[in-house]
Amino acid sequence: MQKARQISVLSAFINFIALYAIGLLSFVIPEKIGPYQRGFYCDDESLRLDTKPNSVLAKDLFLAIMSLSFLTIYICESFLYLGSTPESMMHYRWYKFSVPSFIVNIAKFYGFFHFGFVLQIIFTQIPKYFVGRLRPHFMDVCQPTPGYVCTTPNEYITNFTCLHYDLHPLKERSTYITNYTEYKHDHYIMESRMSFFSGHSASSFYFTVFISLYLKSRLATRNIFPKWLPKLQIALVIAGLAVSYTRLVDNFHHPSDILVGIVYGIVMGYLTVKHIVGLFIYKDGHIAVENPEGMRFIMNRSLLLIALVGVAAVFGCSSKPSGGGCGCKAKARGVLKLDGDNPVDEDFGYVEGLSLWANPKPPADISLKEAQDPNTHFQRCCAGRGLSSACQAHCNFESYNQDLLQKMLIGADECPLDSLSEMHFCAAQGRDHSTCCQARGVTDTTAGDKCLVFCDQVPDKFTPIDYTYAACFGKFDEMKQCFHSTIKSKAKAFFRHH
Repeated sequence: MQKARQISVLSAFINFIALYAIGLLSFVIPEKIGPYQRGFYCDDESLRLDTKPNSVLAKDLFLAIMSLSFLTIYICESFLYLGSTPESMMHYRWYKFSVPSFIVNIAKFYGFFHFGFVLQIIFTQIPKYFVGRLRPHFMDVCQPTPGYVCTTPNEYITNFTCLHYDLHPLKERSTYITNYTEYKHDHYIMESRMSFFSGHSASSFYFTVFISLYLKSRLATRNIFPKWLPKLQIALVIAGLAVSYTRLVDNFHHPSDILVGIVYGIVMGYLTVKHIVGLFIYKDGHIAVENPEGMRFIMNRSLLLIALVGVAAVFGCSSKPSGGGCGCKAKARGVLKLDGDNPVDEDFGYVEGLSLWANPKPPADISLKEAQDPNTHFQRCCAGRGLSSACQAHCNFESYNQDLLQKMLIGADECPLDSLSEMHFCAAQGRDHSTCCQARGVTDTTAGDKCLVFCDQVPDKFTPIDYTYAACFGKFDEMKQCFHSTIKSKAKAFFRHH
């Protein structure tokens, strides 16, 4: 009998909290900024369609997709489980409790679907705000003046005011807006400037593609329901087209918005299935989940993606040199030079937190063995740079790990996220570990040599961080190994008895 694999419910919970936190930020932050301020041609008939209520509300579509996907996966996995033999099943445990393999499979596949679905919604929001394309009912919603009554054809109008109404034609608001700064955050005006591209179409076809390929992978390869499966897949496509069509007849989107949304949804569904779930590897027999933690796999992968938003907060560098640690290179507080390879401040001696390197003879309060221990240098640096006691508790190479980064990112640890750059600086002891990092494969990511910015922690270097650095977090352990081994060898060579 195969050994039971342990599963982690906490890991799954943390992943979903992190995912929805990033998803929420993708709505809140752009809404505070507002969509791109695009003007219009007053004689553009494509913007003068009537306002109509939604045939399919976004919240209803979201609930339908989430519930139908769960129901489909639940029925499919339960059916496969009932047709399996005990010898073909994997065994899982949560603490002392045995967990049926079909429950783990349901959690895995639905979790992956959920992750990809929320991710495609997040990336749908970006062009809506940055493109700022006007919806077909913009003129009816805004009733701009000048421009609503077109006196000069082909005139492009950017400065206007709005006498606008509620999107529902039966609820007149009669609110007169006097300038753009007042109305740019108004819900209905803002919505009328977010036509590109259709989120309904994208979500519908993400669901269609994911579920179609999921069923093909799990059922067709076992010759289960060979006649009914293609009909079900066709029905899913028809349903997706029907939802997309309502966006056209309701005057919420231009045809090109819907077409782009459909293509985007298909691509996101396919990429999720192939590169995140790996469904195409499930062929013969009842294949067990190889990664019973499931959602931990999502966290390890998705944090590299959702760090597109969080990375600036975690390791993001600012061009402002004031204050203490800033970004991935901590500020040393003074004019710097190098004494050998030890960072030195010309005004105040050694860099704050690194004064232990000032003298080869260890201070009276620590032994030679402690002076040669990388954890001693890590901890004293954190204390010297004024980090909180909660952060200092993690200033050792055992506690400073990816689990800690995960907790700090979602606020689950008492050490605040803005202390992370200082901790990383202290772990590296203000040194350039690029050579070691290259040897350990830190650059073997899609970010390439960009990842070396996290290895080179020489003070007063500031590098703006963007989403292209996200893949570097997968090499965090390799970076930490370089820090530890280098500091250990240099400490043994530097500190000695006198």
